[in-house]
Amino acid sequence: RAGKVITLRTGSDDERFCFSEAIRSKTRSALGLEGRKVWVYSGSVRPYQMIDATLAVFQAYRRLDPSAFLIILTADQREAEAKIRRSEIPSQAILVRGVEPDEVPPYLMAADWGVVFRENKPINLYASPTKLGEYWLCGLPIITSPGCADAVAHINRHPEAGVILEPDDSVAWRESFQRIQSLNFGPDERQRIRQAGQKGYSRKYFLSTYEALCREVLDRG
Repeated sequence: RAGKVITLRTGSDDERFCFSEAIRSKTRSALGLEGRKVWVYSGSVRPYQMIDATLAVFQAYRRLDPSAFLIILTADQREAEAKIRRSEIPSQAILVRGVEPDEVPPYLMAADWGVVFRENKPINLYASPTKLGEYWLCGLPIITSPGCADAVAHINRHPEAGVILEPDDSVAWRESFQRIQSLNFGPDERQRIRQAGQKGYSRKYFLSTYEALCREVLDRG
């Protein structure tokens, strides 16, 4: 119908991607991350994922908070490690892991911020990265860019869900960095982020929306 647009996301498993304070504490303790602000990047190192921008922004943030730590979860370990060697990030501030899908959630629970940047290109007006659902269903606020339109729309509705930062405008980073440094989300806040994420990014929501759409199409026929 003219004027009606429905966004169908892939949907993430909200039973696997969830939040547990016990798992968070256990994972942080195992990695030696107590008291540190932890960022996580989950995904490939293809150019559109903007991992170079992620590394640059994180390194700039470390000037404000030298104890900050970045976890990179990727199947492209060699490529990621090569990019890290070319950056100025010291080895004690970063961890690269190649993990199976079932091993991802504890790292997201352990982190304080997830990172997902996208370029300002028309395709990103309609794309919805799967990692958005995975981050938010783990109650993880995100650091994103204006180019990631779906993330921006969600954050505008739920400000606690993240911070919008322009990777190409380093002059404006400081204000965002101060917010990232000052915010500490406890279990209640993480559960609120998760609940907002379930309404749009969970597999259950996707299936119910898709079913309703199919019924509407069939009823018209």
